[in-house]
Amino acid sequence: MKNIKIIGRLLLLFTAITFMSCENEPIDPAIDLTNPGNTIGSFTAKIGSEDFNANQLIDAEYTDTALGTQLTIIGVTSTGKTMSITVMNPAVGTRTASSNEASLLTFDYAASANDIYSSYNTTTSQYSGVLTITQFDLTTKKISGTFSYTGYGALSSATQIQVTEGNLINITFDDSTTGGNNGENPNTTPVFKADFNNSTWSTTQYAAEVSPNFIQIAGFKTNGESFLFLVNASGVGTYPANENILAYTPPGSEFGYWSSNFNNPNENTGSITITNINTVTKTISGTFNFKGYWSDTDVTNIPPVQFTNGVFTNIPYTDQVESGDTFFAKVNGTEFVEDDLLVVELGINGQDFYSIGAQNAALNSMTVSVRTNIGVGTYPITGNNATDVVQIIYDFENVDYRGVSGNVTITEKTATRLKGTFSCVTDGATPFTISEGTFDVAY
Repeated sequence: MKNIKIIGRLLLLFTAITFMSCENEPIDPAIDLTNPGNTIGSFTAKIGSEDFNANQLIDAEYTDTALGTQLTIIGVTSTGKTMSITVMNPAVGTRTASSNEASLLTFDYAASANDIYSSYNTTTSQYSGVLTITQFDLTTKKISGTFSYTGYGALSSATQIQVTEGNLINITFDDSTTGGNNGENPNTTPVFKADFNNSTWSTTQYAAEVSPNFIQIAGFKTNGESFLFLVNASGVGTYPANENILAYTPPGSEFGYWSSNFNNPNENTGSITITNINTVTKTISGTFNFKGYWSDTDVTNIPPVQFTNGVFTNIPYTDQVESGDTFFAKVNGTEFVEDDLLVVELGINGQDFYSIGAQNAALNSMTVSVRTNIGVGTYPITGNNATDVVQIIYDFENVDYRGVSGNVTITEKTATRLKGTFSCVTDGATPFTISEGTFDVAY
């Protein structure tokens, strides 16, 4: 089987990946992010002490559903950060976040494909947030209001952000309710769906990132369900499922159904096809089908699940450069020049790690992993993977060299970013010396 560089290094360290999940409350929205959208109005907030300003795109849709009308507002910044608000049966007044379908109110925020928050706390099953609508005019198609909420991390509700000073000012919405003016091309509406267990799964929450050597695509639901694809590719084409990661995670589970058969890694389990990457509208489309095997190898009585008719169409994506992530290291005194950077959260036996994988043009890779529960400080590398809270692997010409001495220093850790330095000496007949390592990444 083809060696999947960065992803392969991560799977050698661990046997279970914790996938992103995010709240997906819209019942039937039709947000078209391929359309330039509304350029009139303002969508701003503070995330902690940082400003959020949807100066790239503001798109709002007012639609009919089986439970009444629904308003969905999406704002995108020039760096690809996205915030959305969904409210059922909107009207002037103050509304508290709720899962009640007739009075639904939810908030979502995505700083990147790996950094996602929702107003739903998966630990307490409670919703957070308040929206005050000060203007809702069906004649002028304008909405204004204020909002605030706590955002809970998709991977852990313990990771939180505070969204304050939220302002919606004179945002124009498209009205496709009975008698309204839709004017939307349904062929450009984002779609993410798949068939399994005799039903069709679909979502209107998604994220994607396209970088020089990897494509990440994810779809989420409020109950913790998610699809995540990590594809060792950068363009259109068809790619084997068993040589990449295609996975579905059920609600409330740290394990899921992977496109790899751990007992037979060479099994043809399906494929993913990237049919289009539109660099103008910054959307990605494709199809997928795969047989998923349960990722907890200690459990052997769970049969595989077949996922068919998978489609993702016009999913908005960000570029790696938009994340602001940086990585630097030298190998035996020569700079390791990465052209791809991947950050994922991995878990095994209750221990979670942030793994930062860098890959260069020669397809050699370097992975730095740190426990998610450690803070600022310096941590030694001893080569004992069972006890080390930090680990480094350098892959050179398809051979893994593990760090056996050295250290990783975390210099700064916030709710969304991790900064640090590292150095080590690897194992091997001719060890490698990795020096001057630094990273500054979103997680």
